[in-house]
Amino acid sequence: MRNCDTILVFAAQRRIKVLRQAKRVLKRIFEASPLGIAITVDGKFVYCNHKQSDLFGLESPMELCGRRIEEFLDGEEFSAVSELENFIKIIRADGKPVTLEIYATEFPFEREAGILSFCANVSERVAAQQALAESEAWHRDLAENASDIIQSVRPDGSFMYVNRPWRETLGYSKREVKNVTLWDVIHSDSQAHCMEVFKKAISGEEVKSAEAVLVTKQGKKILVEGNVTCNIKDGIPISTRGVFRDITDRRAAEEEQRKKNVELEYFANAVSHDLKSSIAAILLANETVRTLFSGEIPEGKRALFDEILEMIDQSAGRCGRLIDDVYAISELGRTPVAVEEVDVGEIVSDILSENKSEINARGISVEVSPVLGAVEANRTYIYQIFGNLIGNAIKHNESAAPHVEISRLPDQPDGRVWFLVRDNGAGISQGEIDNIFVPFYKGEDAGKTGIGLAIVEKIVRLYNGEIRAYNNGGACFEFTLSSDSV
Repeated sequence: MRNCDTILVFAAQRRIKVLRQAKRVLKRIFEASPLGIAITVDGKFVYCNHKQSDLFGLESPMELCGRRIEEFLDGEEFSAVSELENFIKIIRADGKPVTLEIYATEFPFEREAGILSFCANVSERVAAQQALAESEAWHRDLAENASDIIQSVRPDGSFMYVNRPWRETLGYSKREVKNVTLWDVIHSDSQAHCMEVFKKAISGEEVKSAEAVLVTKQGKKILVEGNVTCNIKDGIPISTRGVFRDITDRRAAEEEQRKKNVELEYFANAVSHDLKSSIAAILLANETVRTLFSGEIPEGKRALFDEILEMIDQSAGRCGRLIDDVYAISELGRTPVAVEEVDVGEIVSDILSENKSEINARGISVEVSPVLGAVEANRTYIYQIFGNLIGNAIKHNESAAPHVEISRLPDQPDGRVWFLVRDNGAGISQGEIDNIFVPFYKGEDAGKTGIGLAIVEKIVRLYNGEIRAYNNGGACFEFTLSSDSV
């Protein structure tokens, strides 16, 4: 019996030793843990490691033990965070608010029902999550209230997201969109083109200025234009993102304007033909009168008769030139089909040759840059630009020693080539500079049709160029075309 008692005592002592050893190991594990570990009984801390006391802003576990967790809570503001489980907000002993993530389980402590908890400071993570949620809400609100149509489409064609203008434009509810695919809202005439755009997008290519014809739930066609990109992760396309604008009304207006331009062109042609016929008849009648009455005019009336005939000649000629100019400017509504490499120096040489007699008669000196280069353009249009500008420089130069300069300016950083035509005359009055490119503006010269410089400006704009007029020792005209210099 005594031996049996001895064995039982020895076994009990052995168990106590093992438990104490396990307790020491467990304590070392707790102390080395990156998590805060605590045991509470009836809401009061009875054990904690250093990490736990540090999380609560205390220097040692002894300062935390014996205190209740409610002491560190501050009403609603520091209760559960939003709707996240296992999160609480506390105010540390140093007054700093932090968010803790806690995992707890029942744990017997010295024959009492306790709770073993593990916690970590997740303030930064929760703040980042809240900031992300706020940002997503802000961007979603921005998308919902945008004027453009916005959609996100999965690779299988189903919609991941569409904004409010999309739903209102196409006539679908949020619930209905779930059962609709991209190909259900694209018109049959546009499906082949949109399939190519979709393939480019999911391959990673950014598609700009894509056009498509959509069809509403009620069957109405909607013409849209926009950009498409794709969200790709680890080489796998997640969804395309498209931002489109309804251009149905704009395109209809453009088509209406095109029709009006065609009608205007027909009108200009018809008017030009009819007026030219009438003027030809006037000139013919004038010449017939001159011939028939060449020897029968009373003495003293010949000068008046010739003056009247000359007036008719001049007026008819001026009408003819005006008709030609109106017809020319009406044809400048589209980019010319005949485009070629045009030698600017050759054009300038031809223009100067045509004006040689007046240049020599007035003793005008002409200076031309050795190299004017070439442009890809319509030859007739380039001739009209330089012909009008050089003609004006010759005609309106009243200097005692008239001089005309045609030059190519130094190349600019943007790669465009600028040309300059200038004279040393009296220049352009300030009032004329503001209106010099307005069609039919004649300024102080009543003999002009007021079309020449308007044609020059319209040709330059047709090639996406710029032109400006200013005074610098005479009238100066600088212009550039967007065509590549060669």
